[in-house]
Amino acid sequence: MINLNNMRVYVILSNAYAAARRWKDTARLRVSVRNKGMKKTPACSWTEIKSHPYRLRINEALKDLFERMEQEGYVPTTKEALHDVEDEQKKNLLHYHSGRFAIVFGAISTPDGRTIRLINNL
Repeated sequence: MINLNNMRVYVILSNAYAAARRWKDTARLRVSVRNKGMKKTPACSWTEIKSHPYRLRINEALKDLFERMEQEGYVPTTKEALHDVEDEQKKNLLHYHSGRFAIVFGAISTPDGRTIRLINNL
């Protein structure tokens, strides 16, 4: 039996609509969920470290990471970015995903050779 009070049901349905490019249905569902007073807990990424990096260092490291990924043949799969925007904007959303910020933050904030543990609350 489907529990209609469980937010996961609506997230899965919304993702299915978005994957089918049914943007109006996705929007309608989100309004319906909001009207019911339900909210999805936002996902986040974090690293366990003791220091605080500077924003400029993070942005420079992200730029380096993107360049290295492209040199190695990485091509983002925009099909999985379930947003009603153009492919170029989807690529930017994927590039600046919080998980990449967490990885770069850990890389510039820890000594070489240390383990960086990335934890997601999906």
